[in-house]
Amino acid sequence: MRITKRPDERKRELLDLAFNLFKEKGFSKVSVREIIDKTNSSKSPGLFYYYFKSKQDIYDAVIDNVVDTEMNKRKDIIASFTSKNDIEEILDKLVDSAKESAVIFHQFENRSGDSQLINDVSQKLVKQEFYLISKLINDYVGRKKKDKTDSKLDEYYASFIVYGSNGVLLNADGDFENETEFIKMCLKKLIQDS
Repeated sequence: MRITKRPDERKRELLDLAFNLFKEKGFSKVSVREIIDKTNSSKSPGLFYYYFKSKQDIYDAVIDNVVDTEMNKRKDIIASFTSKNDIEEILDKLVDSAKESAVIFHQFENRSGDSQLINDVSQKLVKQEFYLISKLINDYVGRKKKDKTDSKLDEYYASFIVYGSNGVLLNADGDFENETEFIKMCLKKLIQDS
């Protein structure tokens, strides 16, 4: 009996299946046929190619989905605070969220032995986090961006926070708690000195 699903459900199913296979085996060891075979469909390649042009296309969609999910978590954290003056607490929560992500990302790498997924997600995630943190810093400092020196300094702070935090967490070798506390200590010092 043929199982009929709405197009958005079917696409979501393909994304979830591909994501799990990429986590388990790594990108290079997963084929389009393997993704198709995991569906509850007629196992027709047409189903896959209706939604995605290639394995690279579904891989890119998986990365976008992971990044969107992570960014929504971070945006929700910022939105949960009523005052931008709580920047220390906001950054603490954002670092905790980044730590949770790093733990999961390390599991991907450990499971598949392939660091491509974690690297690709991380690269895209830090770019989006940079804009989010830049806006947070700008809101906190309350600058009108009239002074290019101040504007550039805000960008440096955002780069340091995002790339530094993620770099420490991605190289944590499993000691995420100590690394997270170290990052929070550095951020607190940075905020106090600025």
